Amino acid sequence: WTLVLASIEVAGNYLVYIESENAKQALKEVVEEIAEGIAGDAVRLASHAGRKTVKAGDIKLAAKQQ
Repeated sequence: WTLVLASIEVAGNYLVYIESENAKQALKEVVEEIAEGIAGDAVRLASHAGRKTVKAGDIKLAAKQQ
């Protein structure tokens, strides 16, 4: 009676199966929090570079700094 609600490929090799609504919600919240941090840092990097536009490199650098 296990229902798989989502599967995620991790590092190209592993699958994480989320079997409960609580686990799905917890993962969503954590991913959103991390993404918000990366986005905020990327905006600051773009601003520091004198740009209003966030580039892919800003996001990648911000993610490495997390």
